[in-house]
Amino acid sequence: MAQFEVFAVKVEPSHWLRGYKGSDVIRSCEVSHLPDSATLDWERDREPTANTTLIYNNTAHIIIHSADQYSEGTYNCTLRWNGALIFSIPTTLQFYK
Repeated sequence: MAQFEVFAVKVEPSHWLRGYKGSDVIRSCEVSHLPDSATLDWERDREPTANTTLIYNNTAHIIIHSADQYSEGTYNCTLRWNGALIFSIPTTLQFYK
C-alpha cells in the first residue's frame, strides 16, 4: 500500500510589494509538517541564498539586509525530501525606481 505525505505551505506576505533600496527585507515560508529527512530553504537561481535564512518551527525566514539592485530577482521557497525537490514557490523582489 502506498503512503503519501501531505503538506500545506504558506509564504508571507503572499507576494512581495516593491521595496526601497537600502531597507531590510524579511519573508517567511511555513510548511505544516517538516519530517526529519526534509529541508525547507530559500533559494535564488537554484542555489542557497547568500542572505540570512533562519529555520524555526517549520518556517524558513529569509532576511535580506540593506537590499540593493543586486538583491532584485526571484527567490524560491523550496522543500526537499531526501534530497528530491518536492515543491518550489517563487516570489519576486523589486524596488521602486
